[in-house]
Amino acid sequence: ALDARKLEFLNELLLIGVIREHQENKLALDLLPAACMFDDNRIPEWLNGMERKRAPLSQWLFVWLRPFSKNAFSSEKAYEICFDKFEVLLALAYGHRSGKSPESDYYWVPPGAFAYRHDNRAQILTEMEASLTQHGSESPYVKSKLFGVTTEDCLKSINGLKGFVPKLRWY
Repeated sequence: ALDARKLEFLNELLLIGVIREHQENKLALDLLPAACMFDDNRIPEWLNGMERKRAPLSQWLFVWLRPFSKNAFSSEKAYEICFDKFEVLLALAYGHRSGKSPESDYYWVPPGAFAYRHDNRAQILTEMEASLTQHGSESPYVKSKLFGVTTEDCLKSINGLKGFVPKLRWY
């Protein structure tokens, strides 16, 4: 969906309700980001080799998913960029749906590997900003409504993410 710029489809997937037995039902968006999957802070202990990683579940998913997508990407770097872009989009969508202003002290988005892969994050956000600036309301990011319904909303969300990442203790 990311590679084909089918972001409306991604938005629909993220807004699917997940029925959870004996727990409050949630949107897929609330559960899918690796940082939101589990309430237990001991997750890194359960993931072999990820005990000392900054985003252990993200890194584990990155490695685990790679064999299934081997033929879909021309290189390891292309896969890494796509994975990071997915996590960036999840974080932006989560932040947008939280209702918290990106300028707020209470603004939080689920961090992922994109937070410490500085070059990837810069490349992804630069591409998003260029799309928004050049295409305005016709940008796939605005049309998808993933993290804003106007160009200004989307740019505000991106700036919120840029301001959030340096607040991470492991940035």
